[in-house]
Amino acid sequence: MYEKIISSVVEAKIIDQKILTKKIMYRYRLLTRNILKNRKDIEHVIYMLDSVTENSKEFPKIIFAYIASDTVAGKNKMGYYDPITDSIIMNINPSEIMAEDRLEAEINLAAFFTILEMNLQHELIHRQQYMKIKEDKKEKYDEYLAKSLTKPSLSNSRTTKDYLGDIHEVMTHANDVIQELKSNGYTKKEIKEIIKQPSKISASDSFTLDDYKKEFGSNHPIYKKLLQYAISYAAKL
Repeated sequence: MYEKIISSVVEAKIIDQKILTKKIMYRYRLLTRNILKNRKDIEHVIYMLDSVTENSKEFPKIIFAYIASDTVAGKNKMGYYDPITDSIIMNINPSEIMAEDRLEAEINLAAFFTILEMNLQHELIHRQQYMKIKEDKKEKYDEYLAKSLTKPSLSNSRTTKDYLGDIHEVMTHANDVIQELKSNGYTKKEIKEIIKQPSKISASDSFTLDDYKKEFGSNHPIYKKLLQYAISYAAKL
């Protein structure tokens, strides 16, 4: 029953989250274009990203945390959704984007935006999941809140397999698989066909699918559930 509650909201709202992601990314790119047009540095761009959603009534609050590349590792390196403040925290290491050559810096920024768009959509789906749980199953919300804020690390017993096997993560990572295939040049028609033949998908085409295969194996119910959701999402492209 609990899974059905989560499943229904993701199935119903995933298109809405994609549209919302596109709107936010449009604002980010517009901000970038205007700043660069006025001969401001790339550094100015990345420190202005917070302003896009800071006082917005249309978008959830998205905060950029500026970090060193070696301070965050694993699946949450890019960011996470914080249900306590209803904010999405996106980690960014400015040194990975900055470059002495302006053209190189702009290329780095474009690559960053591609990754950001995928991760932002992932976290927006998590936000929708939390909102739905909170409305329908308050006790489940409190239970999951405590668990979800415990990320896999050396300091606790929660493993990567625990993390990837959580139904909320299976759903959002299934969408990641589709987005990775898109970013690697697959057409909508090709994605709808190849996702039904996962053995033909290489690790370089979808590292998320490869992660699940390595953790669970292709015959595991979790891996099959991931594919089930991915096929469903592909059908909506």
